[in-house]
Amino acid sequence: MQICTPHEFSARPIEKMFLTNRLVLPHNRAHLWSAVLDVEPLILSEYFRVLSDEERSRTWRFSVSQDRHRFVAARAILRLILSQYVDRNPEQLRFGYGPFGKPFLREAGGVSSSLHFNLAHSHEMALYCIVRDREVGVDVERIDPAIAYQQVAEHFFSTGEVDAMLALKTDLRKKAFFDCWTRKEAYVKGQGTGMQKPLNSFDVTLIPTASPKLVSGGDANWSFYVPTIAVDYAAAVAVQGHCQFEMRQWESNHQII
Repeated sequence: MQICTPHEFSARPIEKMFLTNRLVLPHNRAHLWSAVLDVEPLILSEYFRVLSDEERSRTWRFSVSQDRHRFVAARAILRLILSQYVDRNPEQLRFGYGPFGKPFLREAGGVSSSLHFNLAHSHEMALYCIVRDREVGVDVERIDPAIAYQQVAEHFFSTGEVDAMLALKTDLRKKAFFDCWTRKEAYVKGQGTGMQKPLNSFDVTLIPTASPKLVSGGDANWSFYVPTIAVDYAAAVAVQGHCQFEMRQWESNHQII
């Protein structure tokens, strides 16, 4: 096991980091960013420098270097993306957290921003969604071929969802399981309740021919978007109300100077 050391993130001094473009986000749009978290050491060192002291402290809690590096990349990319929508450098951004840990962006003076976001990452892939004046939740999962999906579904899903999954052909069930899981996780993350809202207390669609949506037990004002971000990954976005989604790809080697 590799020992944690701050020198992992000190490849060379970085005098200034900035992004050349400022992005406009209308109220009826959602910008969805996918990113690869496994980056070159030099880029990782630059990423580490935009983190807050609290985020840097959290970095050293990961005993496995790959997990540590991915955490650094995920948090730095979040800051770099958000900085394109506000008139602040990424290292100047400050976050608050809801009662169950949902992060939000603070304006100067401590008030919450009208810019809302959510993020998720699994293995080397991350997904971020940025919206205005509405809540949003995101989830992404790598499809694990070894998972005992039926047992997990029977424990966490509603009876109707389990029945719908088992009614599918065998080769479609695992994908349906991950589609259902990511939609449910995105919804509870968007509401900011975490696992305080049991996953089996509401139903979502999961069969391949059905549009992603809440079926019962949830807030009908919420809608879903299901992006394709990489092979062998499932992802979902749950958003309050309805908006148009615009997919973007974060390129670490080109968007950081």
